[in-house]
Amino acid sequence: MTPKGNLLSGKWDGSYWYCPLESCSIGVLSSTIEKHVSCLQLHDIFIREFVERGGEFVMFVGFIGDGTFGFNLESKVVSMLASLGANLSIEVYSPIAEGLGSDDMKS
Repeated sequence: MTPKGNLLSGKWDGSYWYCPLESCSIGVLSSTIEKHVSCLQLHDIFIREFVERGGEFVMFVGFIGDGTFGFNLESKVVSMLASLGANLSIEVYSPIAEGLGSDDMKS
């Protein structure tokens, strides 16, 4: 089913949809995720039905991290994701593995 409610023909083993998020600092990660989940909540009935029928909704966030750092996801954001039946996947990439040096991380 499409977000507008139109049925798709056939059976699909897998598919995905994505949109790139803007770059942000770790300090505003929670509010950036909240902004995008708020937009997804406009389609909450479709998303919950999709998940209830066996679909999987994963919000994937990937970023390059240099050194030791941490961040908090506010309980409001976690609740918003849970209400949609979403899983959250966070992946941190090493700047060395991505071919970046310390100077590249500053820009």
